[in-house]
Amino acid sequence: MSSKELTGKEKAAVLLISLGEEVASQVMKNLDMAEISQLTNIMSRMKQAPRNVVSSVQDEYKMIVGDDQVKGGTEYTKKVLTKALGDDKANRIIEGAMEDNPLESLKWMDSKSLVNFVKGEHPQTVALIVAHLDHDKAAEVLSALPDNLRVDVAFRMANLEGIPKDVLSDLEDALRIQMRGATNLSEKKVGGLKSVAEILNRLERSTEEFIMERIEEENSEIAEGIRKLMFIFDDLLNVDDKGIQAILKEVSSEELSLALKTANDDLREKVFKNMSKRAAQILKDDMESRGPTKLSDIEKAQQAIVNVARRLEQEGKILLGGKGAEEVVV
Repeated sequence: MSSKELTGKEKAAVLLISLGEEVASQVMKNLDMAEISQLTNIMSRMKQAPRNVVSSVQDEYKMIVGDDQVKGGTEYTKKVLTKALGDDKANRIIEGAMEDNPLESLKWMDSKSLVNFVKGEHPQTVALIVAHLDHDKAAEVLSALPDNLRVDVAFRMANLEGIPKDVLSDLEDALRIQMRGATNLSEKKVGGLKSVAEILNRLERSTEEFIMERIEEENSEIAEGIRKLMFIFDDLLNVDDKGIQAILKEVSSEELSLALKTANDDLREKVFKNMSKRAAQILKDDMESRGPTKLSDIEKAQQAIVNVARRLEQEGKILLGGKGAEEVVV
């Protein structure tokens, strides 16, 4: 994608996300409601824009913003609206955006409400809904579902490649029982192995392993396909030294000490050798003196480090040589 492919409103959305919440909210205050509504819809869908697009748009408008890779989405957009207009007006605009597209509107709901919303629905319906969510929110919803349902939903999502127009229409008709409005329908590509892998990457290790074990029992080929697209904590062993050093700069010693508690010896040594001798010794002493630790705390620390690694890869700062990495030819 290049800035030439974007509409004027889409370019404006890129700039607003680049500016950050505080400045963007000040800009929003000077727009009329029609413009705010249009930008709200675009910004909520624009979870991230590549650095070349951001730089191109900034150059076009002769603006320089500190971050050259922007992250928007519904949470960012909601914060900007609230700071610009207050809770009441922000909520009314969000409600309007929800009415424009019943299925997209689910992205504005918090995870707990979404779980209650889909509870009791057929697993295929739940799979279609979760497949439309941002991966972070999808992971939160999936982890909160009952064990059997979350496995069924993940399996069905892995088999999804697109939703035919008539199925999408039926789903949105059902949603309109609670949400009024209309939308332009077209066949939509969602789900698939990559989507499931992205979601499972964000779950605690025990939950991810539980789901993968059940999918393996149901269909080993699908399970293997998902695994090839995942990046987990143990895959840090395949990251080059420069990448490990970049990751360590953004990880706290507390998280690292916790995360390495159950790591294999090879991974520990890789981490130690990419630290100064003094820092490595302090880390070893901390690990040795640490008492019994909850497995959930260890998994949380490992996931936090994996999230840092994946973010740095998205920013083009490192290459992940794990299961989901593509072969690089130099």
